[in-house]
Amino acid sequence: MDYNRWRPNLNLVNEISDKAYFRVQLEGKAPMLLYDSFDNDILVSAKITENGLVKNNYGGDLSIAFFEDSVTGLFHEQQ
Repeated sequence: MDYNRWRPNLNLVNEISDKAYFRVQLEGKAPMLLYDSFDNDILVSAKITENGLVKNNYGGDLSIAFFEDSVTGLFHEQQ
């Protein structure tokens, strides 16, 4: 596992939304958006702005659970 792999340009993400959403792609499968493990109507997201500005020091833990017929996740922001 590499705990430091997700490093997108958050300024580019912020041009579209103040949240970053996650999707997964398994080999040989189409990409799919990641839905919350406890509520499959909610997309897993991370709020990337604070007071309208992109956060300088941003991070968190993304957990992904794989099941036979679905993939779900949770994101826990660092405080």
